[in-house]
Formats: sequence, structure tokens, C-alpha cells
Amino acid sequence: MAGGRYIGAIGGALDFLRGARASQGGVPIIALPSTAEVKGQMSSWIVAGLSGPATIGRADASIVVTEYGVADLRGLSLAERVQKMVAIAHPDFRDTLGRTAPQASQ
Repeated sequence: MAGGRYIGAIGGALDFLRGARASQGGVPIIALPSTAEVKGQMSSWIVAGLSGPATIGRADASIVVTEYGVADLRGLSLAERVQKMVAIAHPDFRDTLGRTAPQASQ
């Protein structure tokens, strides 16, 4: 938004992340709120599994930031990445994610 006018377009996130990785000293960082309101209810942006295609694949996600912290995913196993992502989820969703995410990652 600029001056109340939407100026974005479809796509671009993946290009941005890959450009950051390719630049000298660059690090791809994804910043997002931990939750969103969906149909009047709070929902977690960090989920145990996907129900469809994803714009950003796990190989392109290096650092993820929410208001609850930073998950540096570089060089980690899938199980370690799950733990890091659960740690930056909204506290109301961590227990459920901690129980369901390990099964989803197998």
C-alpha cells in the first residue's frame, strides 16, 4: 500500500528470497504475523501440514520471524525445523502444533 493504493502484484516473494540468498551477504528472511483472523476466529499462520501448493518451498525458507521470535532454519533437519517453527508460533497453538507437526513431517 502506498497512499492508500495497492501497488503489489502476483508473485515476487520467491524472487525476493532467492535474490537475497544470491546477493553478497544476503539472507532470505520471511516476516509474518503468527496468526490471522479467518471467519471470525484466530488461526495460526504456522501449520503442521499443507493442504495445497505452497509459494515458498522449504529449501527457500532460511529465516522466519514472527512477533514471538526468530527461527533460523539454515542447515537443520526437518525435525529441528519443526521445533524452531513451533517455538515462534502463537502460544495458543504451540501444544497442538507440537503434537501434530512431527507426524506431518514424516
